[in-house]
Amino acid sequence: MIRKPNINDLDQIVKLRETINGGNSCYPRTRDFYHWKYFGNPVQDACVRIAVDGNSIIGIVAATYRSIKLNNDIVLCAELGDLFTHPHYRRQGIFTNLCNEVINEVEKKGVKLIYVRPNENSYRILIRKMGFKDVFRLKTFYYPIDIKAVLKEKIKNSILFQIGYPIVKVGTKVIFKKGKLLENEEIKIIRVNNFEEDVNKLWEEVSKNWNVILVRDEKYLEWRYIKSPIEFAVFFAKKKDTTVGYMVVVENNFKRGHIVDFLCMPDEPGVALSLITKAINYFKRENIEIVTTWVNDRGSTDDIFINSLCNMGFRSYGKKLHFIIRSNIINIDNFNYEWFFRIGDIDGI
Repeated sequence: MIRKPNINDLDQIVKLRETINGGNSCYPRTRDFYHWKYFGNPVQDACVRIAVDGNSIIGIVAATYRSIKLNNDIVLCAELGDLFTHPHYRRQGIFTNLCNEVINEVEKKGVKLIYVRPNENSYRILIRKMGFKDVFRLKTFYYPIDIKAVLKEKIKNSILFQIGYPIVKVGTKVIFKKGKLLENEEIKIIRVNNFEEDVNKLWEEVSKNWNVILVRDEKYLEWRYIKSPIEFAVFFAKKKDTTVGYMVVVENNFKRGHIVDFLCMPDEPGVALSLITKAINYFKRENIEIVTTWVNDRGSTDDIFINSLCNMGFRSYGKKLHFIIRSNIINIDNFNYEWFFRIGDIDGI
């Protein structure tokens, strides 16, 4: 049976996720997290469907509503997430049926675009059966802070570690040629506990440079990063008491740091470099071993974030991640939109 969940189902949803992930989650997925995600969204409550067998939840699919700017219009969109089916119930059409119900419901409510960062299994089904299509891939950028600790985690044999570490250390210095950490006296980087109203003006100005960008107004950002049960660190860049940029970072349970969100004007490279410097210094104090972030691999070469990452020594490597959409107003086959993307646009963090 497929039905809508209620608050009393949240503990079982947590249990289902733990069963699938083996309890090894980078970020805690608690009852409070799902209550925040499903029932606290300022746009509207999430559209969620669960599959049940007797008293047990055996599958779930959720769509979280967001507002998004498409060219000059603000429209309703949804992120598809929490794509879980209990291992004992797979290959029975449960995932497909859950997706169909959720997609039909959100499109009835006026959603013009659905996006998702799927794993390999769900990617194949969504592409073949659900009308989703590739629009770009996500590149991972890395900045190693403690390469010795990272290598120790990967190489358990002490002899191999002693042999390999000097080689990797030299290679890392060549590949990750780090830029000088910058301090700009004109720009103040401060940690804040809430988003101020003038972030609305910043978002409005930056959004003019992009065809597609999630609405990042004060109301949304407060929900996404301040009210979330996950503890994010938020930094504002100030020039003469005016907000000229912001950045959101987080650390996970495995000594990894992530730059989750980042926004500043494209003609402010000093602001971008100052914010990234703050992120690196923050993670060093927190004893983080490596810093990562994701970017759209078809993003504009003018994206100040990508350029600044490279200037500071971040490098991209590894397999690119899927990012797919379904839309009734975008010509996906001839997709040529400049899409502003940050990790915080998806529910993985």
